[in-house]
Amino acid sequence: MPEIKRPGSNIALIYQRRSLFLSLFGGLLLFVSGGTGLSAQNQAIPAPFVTGQAARVVIGQSNFSDITAGTSQFRWGATSGIAVAGNKLIIADSSYLAPPNNNRVLIYNDLKALKERLPQAGLPPADVVLGQPDFGSSDPGTSAQRFNQPVGIASDGTRLFISEWGNNRVLIYNRIPEVSGASPDVIVGQRDFTASAFGSGAQGLRRPNSVYSDGTRLFVADSLNNRVLIYNRIPAANGASADVVLGQPNFDANRALPTASNTLSSPMSITTDGQRLIVTDLGNNRVLIYNSIPTQSGASADVVVGQPDFTSNGAGNTQTSLDFPRYAYSDGTRLLIVDSGNNRILIYNQIPTEHGAPADIVIGQMDFRGLTAACGASNFSIPLAVASDGEALYVSDGFNRRVLGFQPGADLVLPNGVVNAASFSTDPQTETCQVIMRQPPLAPGGVAAIFGRDFTDAPAQAQSLPLPTQLGGVRVKINGIGAPIFSISPTQINVQVPFEVTGYSASLEVEKTDAQGRTTVAAAVPVGLAPGAPGLYTASGTGSGEGIIFHNDFTPVTADSPAKPGEELIALATGLGAVSQNIPTGAAAVFYAVGGVTIGGTPSEGQTATIVINGVPYSYTTISGDSLDQVTINLSNLINDNDPFVSATPDIAGQKIDLQARTPGEEGSNISYNAFVPPGGTLTVSVDSPIHVPGNITFSGTPAAGQIISIGLSGTAYTYLPVASDTLATVLNQVVEQINSDLNVVATADVANAKIHLELRDPGSGLNIPYTASVEPAGSTLTAATDDPQLTPGNAKAVNTVTATIGKPLPLVPGSIHVVGTAEPGHTATVILQGTTYLYTTEPGDTLQSITTKLADLINADPNVSATADTTRNTISLALKSSASGLKITFEASVSGGSTLFLLPQSNETTNSTTASVNFAGLVGGHVGLYQVIFTVPSDQTANPAAILTLLQNLIVFGSVTGTNIISNAVTFPVQP
Repeated sequence: MPEIKRPGSNIALIYQRRSLFLSLFGGLLLFVSGGTGLSAQNQAIPAPFVTGQAARVVIGQSNFSDITAGTSQFRWGATSGIAVAGNKLIIADSSYLAPPNNNRVLIYNDLKALKERLPQAGLPPADVVLGQPDFGSSDPGTSAQRFNQPVGIASDGTRLFISEWGNNRVLIYNRIPEVSGASPDVIVGQRDFTASAFGSGAQGLRRPNSVYSDGTRLFVADSLNNRVLIYNRIPAANGASADVVLGQPNFDANRALPTASNTLSSPMSITTDGQRLIVTDLGNNRVLIYNSIPTQSGASADVVVGQPDFTSNGAGNTQTSLDFPRYAYSDGTRLLIVDSGNNRILIYNQIPTEHGAPADIVIGQMDFRGLTAACGASNFSIPLAVASDGEALYVSDGFNRRVLGFQPGADLVLPNGVVNAASFSTDPQTETCQVIMRQPPLAPGGVAAIFGRDFTDAPAQAQSLPLPTQLGGVRVKINGIGAPIFSISPTQINVQVPFEVTGYSASLEVEKTDAQGRTTVAAAVPVGLAPGAPGLYTASGTGSGEGIIFHNDFTPVTADSPAKPGEELIALATGLGAVSQNIPTGAAAVFYAVGGVTIGGTPSEGQTATIVINGVPYSYTTISGDSLDQVTINLSNLINDNDPFVSATPDIAGQKIDLQARTPGEEGSNISYNAFVPPGGTLTVSVDSPIHVPGNITFSGTPAAGQIISIGLSGTAYTYLPVASDTLATVLNQVVEQINSDLNVVATADVANAKIHLELRDPGSGLNIPYTASVEPAGSTLTAATDDPQLTPGNAKAVNTVTATIGKPLPLVPGSIHVVGTAEPGHTATVILQGTTYLYTTEPGDTLQSITTKLADLINADPNVSATADTTRNTISLALKSSASGLKITFEASVSGGSTLFLLPQSNETTNSTTASVNFAGLVGGHVGLYQVIFTVPSDQTANPAAILTLLQNLIVFGSVTGTNIISNAVTFPVQP
């Protein structure tokens, strides 16, 4: 595979910005943080936060899209309550909502280290486990050392408080335990550590969800008794009585009463900022604020949040409404609400003093109308609690089995402002946990453009390779990994996505240091990832219009030099993802020559297999019991331990040894290798690489009549039949005469050494012509041997299959339409089935679920296609009403311009396009993040001044049972037969 040449000034267009128009879905807003059980010295809610921002830290999972469950020192089954106490992070690894339930509490002693950990670093171990005898146990129990669904955590900095849903009790540790399996000192809600029955009155509890202390008092959300209990002194003895009850008129009542200022329905949490008392009233979809901590039972709240008044309790997902709020916290200045039913955190810059106040910031959604539940870097799936250390906000993300850490930062990057630098597409395509994410996809190794504001005062470009990870005081980190920078300007940064980034969602941060040494850190933004996310470069540099495409001689395809049917072309792209060779991030792609030896047959004792590298043999003699795997490994070890030119990697599954030059580039391509075993054995070896011109054919022995000498050149055979009068010299000359009729190869006889030398007629053509030599029949007195094979010039081929299509591909039924984004009134959603159009204009009150249902109802009027609405995933599944009809029905889906609502059609089959054979897809040597796709124009392609080229990569996406096509931008090129 020849490397593509640098096609002159056109490449300069690749990394230039032309234009990009993005809709702004939010603004710069201030933020808050809080925690389930913070110190009596309430930690401040850090600021500023930005609507829709991503987390910087993930704890409990290997990256931002991992949701693996486990029961170990490293993995969790679920999360619920969390607390920060000094430098400790305390987590309830238990939940009555999401299995598996590990029935334990974990303590991490070094929160600072957790915060500094890169999202993809190894999982940190917990230091202490409570409620279980060890980190591998999870059985529920009722004792001082066994827990049953501990879900609430609090600490006043000295003590630890745990509320147990399953055991109907609250546990108090007078000192935060330092050793696993420690016993609590006091129990509340039960008479002793073996009791667990439901209770009421001043001493009993029924499913307490959370606990809180201000260092003097104890507060318990006694959820299924529909009340909050206040203990004016932290209990020092088991079974203590509460002093005040809220939500009920007295201690004996426990029913959910009609919604009012002094009633509660399944309260989930209670906290205080030292002045106010704040209660999340889950069943009434509201948060109640008491302007002072009540001292009388049955007291009324002063302010309600999430409802317009004290008698309303409807759920909603607006700026002023709530759906199943599970935690709230105030630092005395701001208010934070964990709005679980809407999978979001709401932040109020000032503690509301009027009913139904609007929130200022939302985290977990791109805007206040969003309802996405996902495992992305900026999303939650049922958040349950929060904690703050004064510098960051930690969110317990229940169904994702993780804690996300959010750090404040400046609003520098535009929403969805991180895009493929070839296509500039803002279309969402990445699927995570069976949910289409809002962010356009990027792929490791590709080039990304970051659009925003105030990145720098002085534009700059990198001047050498490898690319720097800091340019003009600007740094970009993706999952904490430094991204190599091509260029910076006030509104755009071009970077390479590190090959090391993993997962399907990532967190990107921009940092800048000005001339005075002041550093500004931007709020992290979410980035969609896919193993391959192709984008085609265009001559305009905008992602649309004429593509940067070349003929095989590297001259541009233009109107004056159009492509021909059946011609091989080269298109420039980025974002094709991982490649077959290890290319360092930020460095020019330099390839290593490669080869291989396949080990076969059946090994038996005493057989010797030899691999020869540059004339040096490496032999292994089998012993009794050896397998092919052991032969493969032992030969690889011999080469790795001794050969200075080649490294060997055993491929057990393929029963072969992969060879790679230790030196990259052309030098490594001059290394010869071969392999053999003595004849007659049951063990076999064979080399992978064919022999290429230039090279030699060496003859030995005596020619005789009846022999057939065959020389193969790229599949073309040249033969000579010796006659009785022939000598070795005359045979050489006759064979040379035959070969010299070839259009690409010239042969010269070296009679003195009994050799024929083969050369390319045009050494600069770059042709790879394999050659072979043989004499038949077997056992002839004359033999012909080629040179030893050489390691072949390397390339970095895209690991994920790339498909090229000519024409606009339209999906075919069966398929699906994903409804993504935010429901806003006044936008027209359009679905076209084989030319028949179905329209729906969104109305006030519409949600993604209602739009999904209404579109499916419209489509079901079609005579040939049925539609099924899945309102959990907001997906419309399309199927033929008669699968036996054999109909080929295309479908399209779109939304009127300017909308934050998206309709994404997907199908495993497409029409209206022709597949173009892809001969190679991979990196271009000497460049960073630049890929080439070598494809053949279909031989029946008709004349078209603007034929459409599109790339697709079919990828198995995390959480999906089927593949998802990640589709490039469409570019044009002229074709003229």
